[in-house]
Amino acid sequence: MAFPRSTISSTLLLGLAKALSWYFTTRAVRHTAWCVAAAIGTFSIMATDDPFTQSSGSGAALRVVACFFALGQTVHMMPKQATARWALWILILFPLVPYLANMFAIRAAQSSIPMSFRHATDHPVETLAHGAEASFENLLQRQSQSYAVAHDEYRRRYQMEPPPGFEAWYEFAVSHQSPIIDDFDTMYNAISPFWAISGKEVIEIMGDAQDASGSELSRAFQSRLVFDMDGNGISGRYYKLLASKSVPLKQTILREWHDDRLMPWVHYIPVSLSMEELPELVTYLLSTETGQQRAKKVADQGRDWFARAMRQDDLSIYSYRLLIELARLQDPERPGRR
Repeated sequence: MAFPRSTISSTLLLGLAKALSWYFTTRAVRHTAWCVAAAIGTFSIMATDDPFTQSSGSGAALRVVACFFALGQTVHMMPKQATARWALWILILFPLVPYLANMFAIRAAQSSIPMSFRHATDHPVETLAHGAEASFENLLQRQSQSYAVAHDEYRRRYQMEPPPGFEAWYEFAVSHQSPIIDDFDTMYNAISPFWAISGKEVIEIMGDAQDASGSELSRAFQSRLVFDMDGNGISGRYYKLLASKSVPLKQTILREWHDDRLMPWVHYIPVSLSMEELPELVTYLLSTETGQQRAKKVADQGRDWFARAMRQDDLSIYSYRLLIELARLQDPERPGRR
């Protein structure tokens, strides 16, 4: 940690303001009880709070209301014979003017949104989201309901027999209520290049590889929109964001185990590598009624699906499936497909 950067002039001004606040508080308590100091302190804290840092308009408005009551309490405790007692009400402008400026800036930003998208349901986000929802429903409906169907689907997808232990894996997945049975394309595509070499060669290559160091997991952000991008470690932070009430905005080029079960625009908002669409995306999700509804829906769907399909059991099911695939891949007796 380090001390905040500040200039000498700003430090002197802050010191002067603090000294004046204590001076006038002391003058005030000469005419009334010491409880006026608490009211003055409350007004000072609320009045100097930046409304632009609040997450909602109601939060900023409540601070103005708190200033109003604190100032009213201060005026009420002043002696009635005090000169210019009611002139203290002019101090309400300190919190009121920034609040009105904040509201004006919000309205100006909303009015700058293209009229074609402000109230329409044909925004590109809505089009993509509706298509993704249909694809997601199709994904759930097409999962195999029996081992025989799952066996045939495996052969159809990958043009080969399932690995040894596939039936036991299927029973394990069904017993743990896995919503995904057939869609493990990311896993298969990740290991498919190694079919060209023999199982013995795979074992030798693994023995020569070095273990990568671990990485610390980050805390989940507590805001309406949260941004996650590829790092040097596992997606521990991403899972926290999915489980939260926030909407994850995900930028990635890496393949991970959850790719087959997380649907963009249904469970999270995808962001391209160029991020050129990000300003319009954030504006739509935060500044329009349909965008806010879409953001809440994606956040709710992502959180619910995380609880259903990203459990520890689901990770075990995936790992089980991966192990039987790798066991066949590393079989020393398996010839390579050259």
